[in-house]
Amino acid sequence: MIIIGGRSPASVVLSVAAAAVILTISGAATVAAQTSDRSVALPNTEYREFTSKVNARTYALYVALPDSYRSDASKRYPVLYVTDAQAAFALVTATYRLLRLSSDVPELIIVGIDSQDPAMWGANRFHDLTPTRNVAREAEMAKLLRGVTTGGGAAFLRVVTEELFPDIEKRYRATDDRSFVGHSLGGLFGAYCAFQSPSAFRRLILISPALYWDDTVIFKIEEKYAAANKALRARLFVSAGGLEPPDGVATTRRLVSVLADRHYEGLEVHGQIFEDETHTSVALPTMSRALRTLFKTPAAQ
Repeated sequence: MIIIGGRSPASVVLSVAAAAVILTISGAATVAAQTSDRSVALPNTEYREFTSKVNARTYALYVALPDSYRSDASKRYPVLYVTDAQAAFALVTATYRLLRLSSDVPELIIVGIDSQDPAMWGANRFHDLTPTRNVAREAEMAKLLRGVTTGGGAAFLRVVTEELFPDIEKRYRATDDRSFVGHSLGGLFGAYCAFQSPSAFRRLILISPALYWDDTVIFKIEEKYAAANKALRARLFVSAGGLEPPDGVATTRRLVSVLADRHYEGLEVHGQIFEDETHTSVALPTMSRALRTLFKTPAAQ
């Protein structure tokens, strides 16, 4: 579990438990389980917080820097942005670093963004990552999530494009070559970004996107975009787990089909149903496949 801030505010840390194995003189093995307050830090990571002027919400930022960042001051790097960072930042960073061992992906800066308050994580993500307000859904979720509201996606998109992008590109040696990762509601938000602010990201990884939201309103948003635009210059990877409820698989396939039928100029879409995966577990195979797919040059595929 990621501890926000932890004892080392300059890095992202993971809490761990230690166990000591004590061998007795007689040869019998006794295991004495001991808990420890030690933490394991993800190397080359940073953590900080900021309060948005757009929506007055406070966010946590998780940043992972590439290996050469400290040694080559002349180099600038593409950026991979990750929503739901409390849950996804460690997975995305670890997958990326594993793929770097065989140079399957270029060096990247990874930036995770999430609610600053872990106790409000569920409620805040429903607010920030949904493009429309759904009062009926709010009433259902209020039984589980204190203070939940929805429909803050437009404001959160402004937070990302007007505040986060300029800050990251000023604070770090980052280029404007940006990519996106979002899971579930994060995937819904990624689709919204593609149709509402198409220049924001060159690549988008939509993991089991919650396209069902508000009676599949995202398809109406796409239809409005299509009526005014012939081009959508992006590379998308959209996935779902075969063990998800049927609506999850169906809406994922529908999005891939709709986008293929539009024949947008500059759009490349990859759809994948991972048959033996659930809504949660599909994140793991998707990250490896999507990173390797989207960061290949078209000629290399």
